[in-house]
Amino acid sequence: MPLEPGMKSTSLVYRAVLVIMLLAALLGIYYTARWMRADLIVDEVLYQTEQWAAAGSVPNLETWQWAEAELRRAERLDPRKANTHRLLGVVQEWRPFVQGAPLTASQRVQFRNRAIDHYRDSARLRPAWPDVWAYLARQKAAMSLLDDEFSLALERADTLGQWQSRVQLYMAEIGAGAWEQLNAEDRQRVVAAVERAFSLPGNSNALLAQFRTMNTMDFLTTTLCPQLDLSNATERARQACQ
Repeated sequence: MPLEPGMKSTSLVYRAVLVIMLLAALLGIYYTARWMRADLIVDEVLYQTEQWAAAGSVPNLETWQWAEAELRRAERLDPRKANTHRLLGVVQEWRPFVQGAPLTASQRVQFRNRAIDHYRDSARLRPAWPDVWAYLARQKAAMSLLDDEFSLALERADTLGQWQSRVQLYMAEIGAGAWEQLNAEDRQRVVAAVERAFSLPGNSNALLAQFRTMNTMDFLTTTLCPQLDLSNATERARQACQ
């Protein structure tokens, strides 16, 4: 029995809606698979960089190139993932520490600038993430680029991550390395970050260990300690400042 004209029109619309829903579902599955693959790649490279940090170097150039290539692949799979850009910055920072593949001074600067670019991209994609602002400020301080962008990064890291141990460690590292070049406001941010770290046992122990590892205990005792309010500090922090 042939369909009435109105029924035929309704049937076509129904089929069109089903096709659109199916295509949308398939598209969602496709992009979800891409994002999940990007996450797996980032996790794998993150593990490798943790091994580099434990060893203090990258074993060879091929390992470094693999890490960078994998992150580029993750970037293509999910270009809006902030952590991919942050980790690309970390990998650029590690390039001068690749065993058997030394760089010239200008090449070192080039890779440091690349790291800054990736940290900027990460901060743009995830502006409320304090870690990446701390990475950006730390790298700019290492290159003596203490400009308005540096102060903004330091302020954002301090405001968004006041009680995060990594942020406190990086701010203390910045203070130890660039104290004479910091303006009064940035110095006060460093002092406040150290005060907060010293008020929590775990953070305090980590910060004291960093000062010792980086041979900056003199900076702590002679420059920072006289400016710190130690009323809420741990006993170990107080002893270190005596």
